[in-house]
Amino acid sequence: MGGAGTLILCLFANGPRMRPAVMDNFWFAFALFALLVFGLHLVQDPLAGAFEKLALYFHPTTASPADASGAIGPIYPRIVQSIIEAKLVPVGEILSRGAFFGWLGWLALACGAAVMALRPSAVLLLPLAALHLASVKLGIRFSMFGGAVFMIFLGVALHWLAKAVLREYPRKALVSAGAQLALGLALLGYCHAAYARLPLTPVLSRSYAEGLIELGSVAPADSMVWSWWDWGYATQYYSGLKTVVDGGRHAGSDVFPVGFVLASDSPARAAGMVRFASQHPLSDDRTFGLAPNEVWDAIPRNGLSAALDEELARTDYPVSPPQYLVVSWKNLTIAKWITYFGNWNLESGVTEQASVNNYNPGELGINVQRGAVMSRQGGGGLVKDITVLDQNGAQSQTYFMNSVSPQLLPTQQHLVVNKMSGQSVLMDRIAARSLMARLLTCDPADPEIAPYFKLVVDKLPFARIYEVVQNLNE
Repeated sequence: MGGAGTLILCLFANGPRMRPAVMDNFWFAFALFALLVFGLHLVQDPLAGAFEKLALYFHPTTASPADASGAIGPIYPRIVQSIIEAKLVPVGEILSRGAFFGWLGWLALACGAAVMALRPSAVLLLPLAALHLASVKLGIRFSMFGGAVFMIFLGVALHWLAKAVLREYPRKALVSAGAQLALGLALLGYCHAAYARLPLTPVLSRSYAEGLIELGSVAPADSMVWSWWDWGYATQYYSGLKTVVDGGRHAGSDVFPVGFVLASDSPARAAGMVRFASQHPLSDDRTFGLAPNEVWDAIPRNGLSAALDEELARTDYPVSPPQYLVVSWKNLTIAKWITYFGNWNLESGVTEQASVNNYNPGELGINVQRGAVMSRQGGGGLVKDITVLDQNGAQSQTYFMNSVSPQLLPTQQHLVVNKMSGQSVLMDRIAARSLMARLLTCDPADPEIAPYFKLVVDKLPFARIYEVVQNLNE
């Protein structure tokens, strides 16, 4: 069958004069395409796997909440929706990613319709164009498929236009090739200039990396680091220590414990999760991480919350290798997703997600005296408190009277400012009361924090690293 497929492709590759006229018939081309797909088992194997992957983008959980009553094991969240490459963007941006400009993308689609109408064999390009357009629902990563197809549509249309305009011109082939080359160079030049203006975006700030190096110099070799999975590999590299999650281990069952710790509004429960999870290292020494989900997977779903509460309240666990928790400025910027996983209910599959807005330098005006903020678009109001972070620590100011003002922002009533980077984050109470925000902005000696977390590396305003206190009886 593979040989037959190769023969079909070769027949279509020949010029119009070298192949039978029936090859340009739409239904004949479609029949050959279907024969190729089913003959090579593309539906049963690759396509079936592809559709299974696509399902991850439409279903945010791994089980249906409807069967929670008598089921065994928890409902875990899926990670796909939180990955930056899967974010949803408007159709205009999707088209500009395929053809450099939104209007040029629309033109490419119009040219594509004409090309497929006049050359039915071009229908083979349709799946790639469809995947590109599906980015509006499946995430921006799918826009990688359409660029070449859009350029083919534009190139063929330009070729036909040149042939029509220069029908009697003796050197029309040379002019047509020149037009194609000019268009390609113009788009390439624009692309180069656009990418040259983009700022470098390192995975970690310098201070963050230095903090991890400092941790690696003082922590025992068998220590485990709790950091969000996006920075797992970087944490391993700079600290030389194992992490609970990373870019290769970030399924819902893996990230839930880390998210729970970072999102929790109770330092005691967060520390309890670390003590509990650290009792369940992976049996494979070649793989980093912890597997408390092996315990949850065997518990009736309607009893999970009670079982989890019991485990988190225990203080008699044997002391594990040292466990370190990294909280960073980057955590605050993605608090929406960390709280999505951390506040997940394993029984019902519902969650409570934080609301945050991130601002780059110059995008948010701040009046520290009044506790007022205003964006470039003119929106703004009053906040309850402002915390300013710099290398000397955190300075917080609370505006008690703002709480009764009609100008108080409806949800995002807490502002944290990174004085060194000029960035700021407006957040709601869920994010502000989360452990990741409190460990970064509060005094480590706070009596609600100090019994459970001990500061070992301070790299404000970008990161702090705490050791989790395991023996609460000392």
